[in-house]
Amino acid sequence: MTILLIANQNRAKGIVWIALPRTGSNFLSSLLHHHPLITSYYEIFHPDQFYSGYQTNVKSIISYINQKYNFSFTSADDSQLIQWIHQYPEGLIETLCYFNPEQYFSFKLFPNHLKPELITSTILQNSQLKKILVKRNLLATYISHEIALQTNRWRNFDTSQIKISLSAEKFAQWVDWAEEWYRMFAEYNYVDKEECSIINYEDIHTHQTNVAKLNYIDRFLQKIGLEFQQPYQFPPEEQIKIMSKQDCRTNLAEKIINYQDFRQQVQIKGLDRHLKHL
Repeated sequence: MTILLIANQNRAKGIVWIALPRTGSNFLSSLLHHHPLITSYYEIFHPDQFYSGYQTNVKSIISYINQKYNFSFTSADDSQLIQWIHQYPEGLIETLCYFNPEQYFSFKLFPNHLKPELITSTILQNSQLKKILVKRNLLATYISHEIALQTNRWRNFDTSQIKISLSAEKFAQWVDWAEEWYRMFAEYNYVDKEECSIINYEDIHTHQTNVAKLNYIDRFLQKIGLEFQQPYQFPPEEQIKIMSKQDCRTNLAEKIINYQDFRQQVQIKGLDRHLKHL
Protein backbone atom coordinates (compact mmCIF):
# COMPACT_ATOMS: atom_id res chain seq x y z
CA MET A 1 0.00 0.00 0.00
CA THR A 2 1.34 3.44 -0.93
CA ILE A 3 1.11 6.01 1.85
CA LEU A 4 0.87 9.60 0.70
CA LEU A 5 2.38 12.09 3.13
CA ILE A 6 0.11 14.81 1.80
CA ALA A 7 -2.98 12.91 2.88
CA ASN A 8 -2.28 13.47 6.57
CA GLN A 9 -2.37 17.13 7.44
CA ASN A 10 -0.80 16.46 10.84
CA ARG A 11 2.27 14.77 9.40
CA ALA A 12 5.38 16.80 8.66
CA LYS A 13 6.07 17.10 4.94
CA GLY A 14 9.06 19.38 4.80
CA ILE A 15 12.36 20.00 6.55
CA VAL A 16 13.71 23.53 6.74
CA TRP A 17 17.38 23.95 7.60
CA ILE A 18 17.62 27.36 9.29
CA ALA A 19 21.21 28.46 8.86
CA LEU A 20 23.79 31.12 8.23
CA PRO A 21 25.98 31.06 5.12
CA ARG A 22 29.11 28.94 5.60
CA THR A 23 27.60 26.60 8.21
CA GLY A 24 27.66 23.50 6.00
CA SER A 25 24.14 23.78 4.63
CA ASN A 26 25.32 23.09 1.06
CA PHE A 27 27.00 19.92 2.30
CA LEU A 28 23.81 18.91 4.15
CA SER A 29 21.68 19.51 1.07
CA SER A 30 23.99 17.59 -1.25
CA LEU A 31 24.24 14.70 1.22
CA LEU A 32 20.46 14.48 1.60
CA HIS A 33 20.16 14.27 -2.17
CA HIS A 34 21.20 10.63 -1.64
CA HIS A 35 18.44 9.85 0.86
CA PRO A 36 15.84 7.72 -0.97
CA LEU A 37 12.87 9.32 0.80
CA ILE A 38 13.92 12.98 0.88
CA THR A 39 13.87 15.40 -2.04
CA SER A 40 16.63 17.86 -1.28
CA TYR A 41 16.24 21.40 -2.55
CA TYR A 42 18.61 24.25 -1.78
CA GLU A 43 17.84 27.98 -1.60
CA ILE A 44 14.26 28.03 -2.80
CA PHE A 45 13.87 31.58 -1.45
CA HIS A 46 17.14 32.94 -2.84
CA PRO A 47 16.66 36.63 -3.76
CA ASP A 48 17.88 36.13 -7.34
CA GLN A 49 16.80 32.63 -8.33
CA PHE A 50 14.60 29.69 -7.43
CA TYR A 51 17.67 27.62 -6.65
CA SER A 52 16.68 23.98 -6.42
CA GLY A 53 20.11 22.34 -6.49
CA TYR A 54 20.17 18.84 -7.95
CA GLN A 55 16.53 18.80 -8.96
CA THR A 56 15.70 18.30 -12.62
CA ASN A 57 11.97 19.04 -12.37
CA VAL A 58 12.29 22.84 -12.14
CA LYS A 59 10.52 23.31 -15.47
CA SER A 60 7.65 21.11 -14.29
CA ILE A 61 7.37 23.06 -11.04
CA ILE A 62 7.28 26.39 -12.89
CA SER A 63 4.75 24.99 -15.37
CA TYR A 64 2.53 23.87 -12.49
CA ILE A 65 2.72 27.31 -10.85
CA ASN A 66 1.86 28.94 -14.17
CA GLN A 67 -1.15 26.70 -14.64
CA LYS A 68 -2.46 26.92 -11.08
CA TYR A 69 -1.98 30.66 -10.60
CA ASN A 70 -2.36 31.80 -14.21
CA PHE A 71 1.16 33.11 -14.73
CA SER A 72 3.68 32.83 -17.54
CA PHE A 73 7.00 32.50 -15.73
CA THR A 74 9.79 31.31 -18.00
CA SER A 75 12.73 30.15 -15.88
CA ALA A 76 14.15 29.76 -12.36
CA ASP A 77 15.71 33.23 -12.52
CA ASP A 78 12.64 34.97 -13.99
CA SER A 79 12.37 38.18 -11.94
CA GLN A 80 8.57 37.93 -11.93
CA LEU A 81 8.75 34.40 -10.51
CA ILE A 82 11.16 35.55 -7.79
CA GLN A 83 8.85 38.44 -6.93
CA TRP A 84 5.85 36.10 -6.66
CA ILE A 85 7.79 33.62 -4.48
CA HIS A 86 8.78 36.37 -2.05
CA GLN A 87 5.28 37.80 -1.91
CA TYR A 88 3.54 34.43 -1.63
CA PRO A 89 6.08 31.91 -0.26
CA GLU A 90 3.33 29.61 1.01
CA GLY A 91 2.36 29.06 -2.63
CA LEU A 92 5.80 27.61 -3.34
CA ILE A 93 5.65 25.43 -0.20
CA GLU A 94 2.26 24.07 -1.31
CA THR A 95 3.71 23.37 -4.76
CA LEU A 96 6.63 21.39 -3.32
CA CYS A 97 4.17 19.39 -1.20
CA TYR A 98 2.29 18.54 -4.39
CA PHE A 99 5.48 17.46 -6.20
CA ASN A 100 6.64 15.25 -3.32
CA PRO A 101 3.55 13.33 -2.17
CA GLU A 102 5.46 10.25 -1.02
CA GLN A 103 8.65 11.92 0.15
CA TYR A 104 9.74 14.62 2.52
CA PHE A 105 11.32 17.65 0.92
CA SER A 106 14.00 19.82 2.46
CA PHE A 107 15.35 23.30 1.84
CA LYS A 108 17.46 25.88 3.61
CA LEU A 109 16.60 29.30 4.94
CA PHE A 110 19.09 32.17 5.27
CA PRO A 111 18.53 35.62 6.83
CA ASN A 112 18.22 37.36 3.45
CA HIS A 113 15.62 34.97 2.04
CA LEU A 114 12.31 36.18 3.48
CA LYS A 115 11.01 39.13 5.44
CA PRO A 116 10.59 38.42 9.19
CA GLU A 117 6.79 38.53 9.03
CA LEU A 118 6.80 35.96 6.22
CA ILE A 119 9.21 33.74 8.14
CA THR A 120 6.70 33.74 10.98
CA SER A 121 3.63 33.03 8.84
CA THR A 122 5.19 30.67 6.28
CA ILE A 123 7.81 28.83 8.32
CA LEU A 124 7.28 29.13 12.07
CA GLN A 125 3.49 28.78 12.01
CA ASN A 126 3.54 25.91 9.53
CA SER A 127 3.13 22.68 11.50
CA GLN A 128 3.99 20.63 8.41
CA LEU A 129 7.58 21.90 8.43
CA LYS A 130 10.22 20.52 10.78
CA LYS A 131 12.39 23.45 11.80
CA ILE A 132 16.07 22.64 12.36
CA LEU A 133 18.74 25.18 13.33
CA VAL A 134 22.07 24.36 11.70
CA LYS A 135 24.83 25.63 13.97
CA ARG A 136 28.59 25.84 13.65
CA ASN A 137 31.23 27.53 15.78
CA LEU A 138 30.61 31.18 14.94
CA LEU A 139 34.28 32.09 14.59
CA ALA A 140 34.81 29.27 12.08
CA THR A 141 31.71 30.43 10.24
CA TYR A 142 32.88 34.05 10.22
CA ILE A 143 36.37 33.17 8.94
CA SER A 144 34.89 31.06 6.14
CA HIS A 145 32.49 33.87 5.26
CA GLU A 146 35.27 36.50 5.15
CA ILE A 147 37.46 34.28 2.97
CA ALA A 148 34.56 33.78 0.56
CA LEU A 149 33.94 37.54 0.46
CA GLN A 150 37.59 38.33 -0.22
CA THR A 151 38.00 35.69 -2.91
CA ASN A 152 34.44 36.01 -4.29
CA ARG A 153 34.38 32.21 -4.44
CA TRP A 154 31.61 30.48 -2.52
CA ARG A 155 31.95 26.86 -3.58
CA ASN A 156 34.29 24.36 -5.26
CA PHE A 157 37.37 26.42 -4.42
CA ASP A 158 40.35 25.31 -2.33
CA THR A 159 40.93 27.91 0.40
CA SER A 160 43.41 25.86 2.44
CA GLN A 161 46.33 28.20 1.70
CA ILE A 162 44.52 31.48 2.39
CA LYS A 163 45.09 33.56 5.52
CA ILE A 164 43.22 36.76 6.36
CA SER A 165 43.35 39.61 8.87
CA LEU A 166 40.33 39.95 11.14
CA SER A 167 38.79 42.87 13.00
CA ALA A 168 37.50 42.01 16.48
CA GLU A 169 35.08 44.94 16.20
CA LYS A 170 33.55 43.65 12.98
CA PHE A 171 33.46 40.12 14.36
CA ALA A 172 31.56 41.32 17.45
CA GLN A 173 29.00 43.10 15.24
CA TRP A 174 28.62 40.02 13.08
CA VAL A 175 28.11 37.81 16.16
CA ASP A 176 25.29 40.10 17.33
CA TRP A 177 23.63 39.77 13.92
CA ALA A 178 24.08 35.97 13.82
CA GLU A 179 22.79 35.41 17.35
CA GLU A 180 19.78 37.64 16.65
CA TRP A 181 18.94 35.44 13.65
CA TYR A 182 18.92 32.27 15.73
CA ARG A 183 17.18 34.02 18.63
CA MET A 184 14.13 34.65 16.43
CA PHE A 185 13.49 30.91 16.32
CA ALA A 186 14.51 30.12 19.88
CA GLU A 187 12.13 32.75 21.28
CA TYR A 188 9.28 31.48 19.14
CA ASN A 189 9.58 28.13 20.90
CA TYR A 190 8.36 29.75 24.09
CA VAL A 191 5.39 31.42 22.40
CA ASP A 192 4.18 28.41 20.58
CA LYS A 193 4.47 25.55 19.75
CA GLU A 194 6.85 23.10 18.27
CA GLU A 195 10.43 23.47 19.39
CA CYS A 196 13.10 24.07 16.77
CA SER A 197 15.65 21.29 16.83
CA ILE A 198 19.41 21.92 16.61
CA ILE A 199 22.03 20.05 14.61
CA ASN A 200 25.72 20.91 14.85
CA TYR A 201 28.08 21.00 11.91
CA GLU A 202 30.92 19.70 14.07
CA ASP A 203 28.89 16.68 15.22
CA ILE A 204 28.14 15.65 11.64
CA HIS A 205 31.81 15.68 10.72
CA THR A 206 32.90 13.50 13.63
CA HIS A 207 31.75 10.67 11.33
CA GLN A 208 34.41 9.67 8.84
CA THR A 209 32.52 8.61 5.71
CA ASN A 210 29.63 10.15 3.81
CA VAL A 211 27.50 7.06 4.43
CA ALA A 212 28.15 7.35 8.17
CA LYS A 213 27.25 11.05 8.06
CA LEU A 214 24.06 10.31 6.13
CA ASN A 215 23.15 7.63 8.68
CA TYR A 216 23.75 10.12 11.50
CA ILE A 217 21.45 12.70 9.92
CA ASP A 218 18.84 10.02 9.22
CA ARG A 219 18.83 8.96 12.89
CA PHE A 220 18.64 12.60 13.93
CA LEU A 221 15.59 13.19 11.72
CA GLN A 222 13.82 10.13 13.09
CA LYS A 223 14.62 11.23 16.64
CA ILE A 224 12.86 14.57 16.08
CA GLY A 225 9.76 12.88 14.70
CA LEU A 226 10.10 12.12 10.99
CA GLU A 227 8.44 8.84 10.12
CA PHE A 228 9.60 7.10 6.96
CA GLN A 229 6.78 4.94 5.67
CA GLN A 230 8.72 2.35 3.70
CA PRO A 231 12.02 0.46 3.94
CA TYR A 232 15.06 2.10 2.38
CA GLN A 233 18.80 1.79 2.16
CA PHE A 234 21.54 4.25 1.32
CA PRO A 235 23.80 3.93 -1.72
CA PRO A 236 27.37 2.69 -1.24
CA GLU A 237 30.05 5.24 -0.41
CA GLU A 238 31.43 5.41 -3.94
CA GLN A 239 28.06 6.51 -5.32
CA ILE A 240 27.63 9.44 -2.95
CA LYS A 241 28.89 12.39 -4.95
CA ILE A 242 29.00 15.60 -2.94
CA MET A 243 31.11 18.72 -2.86
CA SER A 244 34.34 18.39 -0.92
CA LYS A 245 35.31 20.60 2.00
CA GLN A 246 37.02 23.77 0.84
CA ASP A 247 39.38 23.97 3.80
CA CYS A 248 40.45 21.02 5.95
CA ARG A 249 42.50 23.03 8.46
CA THR A 250 41.17 22.31 11.96
CA ASN A 251 43.24 24.97 13.73
CA LEU A 252 41.53 28.29 13.06
CA ALA A 253 44.62 30.21 14.16
CA GLU A 254 46.33 29.01 10.97
CA LYS A 255 43.82 31.05 8.97
CA ILE A 256 44.34 34.37 10.80
CA ILE A 257 47.29 36.66 9.98
CA ASN A 258 46.86 38.87 13.08
CA TYR A 259 46.00 35.96 15.36
CA GLN A 260 47.48 37.19 18.67
CA ASP A 261 46.03 40.69 18.44
CA PHE A 262 42.64 39.41 17.28
CA ARG A 263 42.46 36.90 20.13
CA GLN A 264 43.32 39.56 22.71
CA GLN A 265 40.72 42.00 21.39
CA VAL A 266 38.02 39.31 21.27
CA GLN A 267 38.75 38.45 24.90
CA ILE A 268 38.49 42.12 25.86
CA LYS A 269 35.05 42.23 24.26
CA GLY A 270 33.93 39.26 26.39
CA LEU A 271 33.55 36.88 23.46
CA ASP A 272 35.86 34.18 24.81
CA ARG A 273 33.22 31.50 24.13
CA HIS A 274 33.97 31.77 20.43
CA LEU A 275 37.69 31.08 20.88
CA LYS A 276 37.44 27.47 21.96
CA HIS A 277 38.71 26.18 18.60
CA LEU A 278 41.76 28.46 18.61
